[in-house]
Amino acid sequence: MKKWFLLSVLMLVMALCIVACTNGQGNDPVTTDDGKATEEPEATITESPTEEESQADVSTESPSTEEATAPHETESKTDRNDPTLESEYPMWNEKKGIVVHLSFDQLWEGTGTSGTDLFTPGQSASWNGTADLSFSTEKGVTFWGWVAVKGEFGVFGYRIDDGDPVFNEEWTFVDEGLTQHYQGAGGDTGNRMRIAIDLSNLVGSHTVDVLYKNGQGEIVALYKFTAILADMEDVTLPTVEPTVEATLPDAYGKDTADVTYAGDDNSMLYTFENKNAADFEAACKYYTDNGYTVYRATEKVDNRFTTFTKGTAMAHVYWFKELSELNIVISDTAAYYLPPVNPAVTDGDVECTIVQLEDSTHVNGMSYVIQLKDGSYIVYDGSYSSQARLLLQYLKDNHNGEGKPLIRAWVMTHSHNDHYPAFSQIARRWADQIQVEYVLVNPLNEEEFELDEEELYLSTTFREDVARFSGTKLVYVHTGMEFVFCNLTMEVLWTPDDLYKNITNRTLANRDINFNNTSIVTRLYDADYNTLFTADIGKRGTDMMVTVYGDYLKSDACQVAHHGVEDVPFSFYDIVRAPLLFYPCDYDLYDNNTRHLTVRLKIEQTDYTKEILIQGLGRYIRAWGTTYAADASLAIPDYTPSTNRSALLEKVGTLTSDKTTYMVGEPIIITASSTEKEVANGVFVGIQTMDRWLNTGLGSDKYWYLKDIGNGMAYDIIANVYPNGLPAGEYILRLVADDSFFRNDELCMAEIIITIIDPNAPDKPETEEPDTPDTSITPTLKSDKTTYTVGEPIIITAWATEEQVDNLVFVGIQKLTTYNEGFGSDKYWYLNQIGNGTAYDIIANVYPNGLSAGEYIVRMITDDSHFHDDARCLGEFIITIVEAEQPDGPDDSIIPSLKSDKTTYTVGEPIIITAWATEEQIDNLVFVGIQTMDKWLNSGVGADEYWYLKDIGNGTSYDIIANEYPNGLPAGEYIIRMVTDDSSFRDDELCIGQTIITVVAAE
Repeated sequence: MKKWFLLSVLMLVMALCIVACTNGQGNDPVTTDDGKATEEPEATITESPTEEESQADVSTESPSTEEATAPHETESKTDRNDPTLESEYPMWNEKKGIVVHLSFDQLWEGTGTSGTDLFTPGQSASWNGTADLSFSTEKGVTFWGWVAVKGEFGVFGYRIDDGDPVFNEEWTFVDEGLTQHYQGAGGDTGNRMRIAIDLSNLVGSHTVDVLYKNGQGEIVALYKFTAILADMEDVTLPTVEPTVEATLPDAYGKDTADVTYAGDDNSMLYTFENKNAADFEAACKYYTDNGYTVYRATEKVDNRFTTFTKGTAMAHVYWFKELSELNIVISDTAAYYLPPVNPAVTDGDVECTIVQLEDSTHVNGMSYVIQLKDGSYIVYDGSYSSQARLLLQYLKDNHNGEGKPLIRAWVMTHSHNDHYPAFSQIARRWADQIQVEYVLVNPLNEEEFELDEEELYLSTTFREDVARFSGTKLVYVHTGMEFVFCNLTMEVLWTPDDLYKNITNRTLANRDINFNNTSIVTRLYDADYNTLFTADIGKRGTDMMVTVYGDYLKSDACQVAHHGVEDVPFSFYDIVRAPLLFYPCDYDLYDNNTRHLTVRLKIEQTDYTKEILIQGLGRYIRAWGTTYAADASLAIPDYTPSTNRSALLEKVGTLTSDKTTYMVGEPIIITASSTEKEVANGVFVGIQTMDRWLNTGLGSDKYWYLKDIGNGMAYDIIANVYPNGLPAGEYILRLVADDSFFRNDELCMAEIIITIIDPNAPDKPETEEPDTPDTSITPTLKSDKTTYTVGEPIIITAWATEEQVDNLVFVGIQKLTTYNEGFGSDKYWYLNQIGNGTAYDIIANVYPNGLSAGEYIVRMITDDSHFHDDARCLGEFIITIVEAEQPDGPDDSIIPSLKSDKTTYTVGEPIIITAWATEEQIDNLVFVGIQTMDKWLNSGVGADEYWYLKDIGNGTSYDIIANEYPNGLPAGEYIIRMVTDDSSFRDDELCIGQTIITVVAAE
């Protein structure tokens, strides 16, 4: 019997080999010289071999019994990154000379352009068999990736159920950056492809072939999948009628907010700057006084957070101490959706665990399941559509066995397609198989931001998906909120509220922040343990969290941000200091040697990192509260690095400049070199001012990758980036191995310091430093003079003892008439803010237009509420401000006048004019205009620019180009005219004064 079984297996394998050979050669279309097929159907299609068939072609020998019964072992022996094995890939068709390589691909619902392209030569499509999709009949599916081909590029297409092929040249996207990849895959040319397959009005199971046709009309089937299409039922979005209108405290009117932001849930965020803890308390008191109940109040470091509810209305108030920033979020309906403050179930006999689900199809999906003590779950994201079944099955297999799996909270961190499609698939296909109580989210408002197609999901069809679950509530979370789910508490540490409220230009093309920073960052904790989930947060988000939370971020376990891609510096993880790290990526991405290495090496070398779990190596389950021995060594299960990674940090490189001192605007020539291996791994040259480098600890102001600036060749580093040259100062240039660690000496291969000087800079006048009064005498306050003109700086010098300064000494100013009536200061400055013994202009920032004429008293006192109290006064003086003298205007009886301060100017020089007219003429719109003489004499056109006389003054000097022509007027001859009607610049009868000037180029 065994012999018969073995013989049957061998015969089957041989048959597969014959089929593979037939598919590879036997279906070539017959072509004529002009490339048209003859006697064969127009759409003769050559099928690419399946994965098993391609492996069978590797050897002519029959496989052993073990190989035949365990084909997965053959697959495991194939290194998909080894270019010598390209002929084994299903997409390889070298005999046809058509398609060389197809990258890792993604089937995507709708007409979107989303997916994950690894740019990895030799890694072919791995999604075989059924693409288990579900979507409404109005939508289609996009198949995308990049390919390399022999010869000139052709077109892509598809075929449904053996029907007629459909091709479209617009499905090919030119991408010059793919050169090294498609050449590495064995092709001559390559491009991206994005095939929009129309599956509208189709329901049920359908077979789809993805096709490629070259210039000779030859067609190859790249890929085959089965789409299972379900006609989705329409859902009704739940609505809540507000019972209370949420309002702001009386002291914080909507018009007084420094920033406002409309949330996607019709909430409003108001941000008030320069606020302290007392302001936070006052805002909270408003809500308690007006019948609101405290939902939850927390304090994180010195930051304060309180959520209030009243009926359906919610107010969430939070204050960041380091930012002196008070934020108030109000909503008429949000309170209805909040989870109960004290849940009914808080314990159970199920072991609490954290699960990082494996992702066998992709390298960077994110899916985490936390099982609570009662057997219910908290889920983070879910990964791609292909992972939906895996996630659903895990939930079914591991819940407490009673009824449907219960998800207490499903957190959707942000709108990227490696995070949310599994949720969408489960909602559309299997919503009746699980129970979801709450979905937590904070999407951007699509009406406030211009979002690309992928980023729109959480603001569009997401609500419909949530509505497919019975009884699920959609909770819009805000920074500082906390919720209790069974035995764990979830704290929200970061939401997009604290990122995009500071952006005024919110269009996609102009926003300067990576969309990954819209990720929600949360931490789960109980009395003994906590785990931080960072999603795809970037440096902008982590920098702010470090600023406001500091060491509070220290955690027992941490999901590493953005799948380990190094958008986040090591300094963040050095504060978190988590012994257990979850990496949502496979080992290839973890061990990627191109700009994604330095942080990982540093993490591995710490004494507090005890275990790293890599998603692509399988499913990892950790009991909540897992601890590690103090002397435990770092364990990366099943992981073997493919290269000697430490060798990548060898300090081999040189950096020189042609000289050390340059003039402003002069080319700065550097020569940099490094090993080929280091260049391939992202070596760069950066520049920064020495002052900033020494004092602020920030990275490079600008950097250039070594492969971009040449290797060992002279390069002008400012030609394109700083076309106007660098300003005078001292600069440091560094050659380092990673662009996020400009300051890190361990990564620095070489550095030089240069000085840039400005030969035209005026010599700085020597200034006398104010005398510091003896600490034994009475504190002093003085001004540089006693009489000022309106708009003139008012310089004071104040000094007090250190003890007095610590006890809030301040300087205030007030009109003397008001002071005599017993009122307090109009404005004051704490002494520690204006300096101690240093000169200070007290009106520069607070009164930009200057103080009005009058008599003022300036006082230095020990308490800001007693400006009038002589017992608290440490010093005072009185100043007088007078109106500036106005130039005498011409007599009303003479002709109005217009004159310039001279007749010849150089390019960029101020052009000063003085104009005068009668009051009656000004009221009837007298204006001054300027135009080139050539245009004036030959074209008869009016003024190029004009100013109404009442705007430029009457008899006062005015620089006519300061605001309108900031770069100056170009060389040429100009006429300036003062006329009584702005539409008749040429009419001599309306002209009441003119002057001609010449602008010449500077020598």
